[in-house]
Amino acid sequence: MKKTLRALLGVSALALMFVSSPVLAASVNVAGDNLVTGADSVNENEYDVDNDLDVDVDNDAEDIDNIADVDADTGGNEQKKNTTAGGQESGAVDVSGEWETVVNEGSSLMGAAEGDLDVTGDFLNDTTGADSDNENELDVDNDVELDLDNIADIFNKLDFDAETGDNEQNKNTEAGDQESGAASLTTMISNWANNEAGLDGAAGNAVSVDVEGENSTTGADSDNENEFDIDNDYDLEIDNDADVDNKVDVDIHTGGNEQNKNTTGGNQTSGKADVLVDLVNDVNNGSSVAGAGLSDVEVEGTFTNDTTGADSDNENTLDVDNDVDVDVDNDAEIDNDVDVDANTGDNEQNKNTEAGSQTSGDVDVEINITNSANNS
Repeated sequence: MKKTLRALLGVSALALMFVSSPVLAASVNVAGDNLVTGADSVNENEYDVDNDLDVDVDNDAEDIDNIADVDADTGGNEQKKNTTAGGQESGAVDVSGEWETVVNEGSSLMGAAEGDLDVTGDFLNDTTGADSDNENELDVDNDVELDLDNIADIFNKLDFDAETGDNEQNKNTEAGDQESGAASLTTMISNWANNEAGLDGAAGNAVSVDVEGENSTTGADSDNENEFDIDNDYDLEIDNDADVDNKVDVDIHTGGNEQNKNTTGGNQTSGKADVLVDLVNDVNNGSSVAGAGLSDVEVEGTFTNDTTGADSDNENTLDVDNDVDVDVDNDAEIDNDVDVDANTGDNEQNKNTEAGSQTSGDVDVEINITNSANNS
């Protein structure tokens, strides 16, 4: 009676998905007037706006280990010193498995509004006194810092050892047929890490400045100033780090069978060895800033000095400083190690009066490895 050992190995997917929440925009709308000021007076409207936005998203999947050790032995059978021996047949070993690991998928700033800045200002110095000092000042500092870190460390190890051979039929008067079982391994290992983990499709950082400054009917020897100072700093850093190790060790032995010193020996057939290994590694793909509006700047200003006094100093100034720093770092390290050792031979028929046929099994090995990394 032949028995077949069948095993099914499965590893469920681990999915970590984090998408940053939308960030509120900054809006500044001010108006400042110095109207009908007295001689030798000092008049000032000062606005100081600081907006700091710091978003830090860390997705760490640093210790994901899938390990399976399969040891199957249906061989090592003996038929010795029988007058009439029946057939000897060791069982087959059939193992299949599908492993899929998904980490940090869609862990991005996709679709987020990262902190727009909208500044509107209207300043006026009108009918100022002699020797007066009149000033309207707006200082806006907007700092946006976005940091996305995705770390994936995946280790898969499959150790498969199947033994259906090493059967013996010795010193039988009449021996039956001897057949060792087939051994089959089918496995698919898929790893998906840090994909679509960027800024694709996000609104980005838009800066809009619309200001008006006017000095009108100013007094003699007066100092009249409208000053706008806009600073916008936008820093984006995306770091995707994937380390994937796949180790598959296959050892199949269906041979090493013996038929020795039988008066009449039967046919001897060793089992077939079938191995199919599929490895798919897909990491850091689509992790880019493609399609994102990183930083749009729109500035509109209207300045007027009208009917100014003798020896007066009238000034309208606008200073816009927009700094954008984008750093995308995708680091992938993939190591695939597949070792297959299949033995269906080393069968023996010695010192038989009448020996049957001897057939060693076929070996069929198919290994498919696909790696895709750091594609936008």
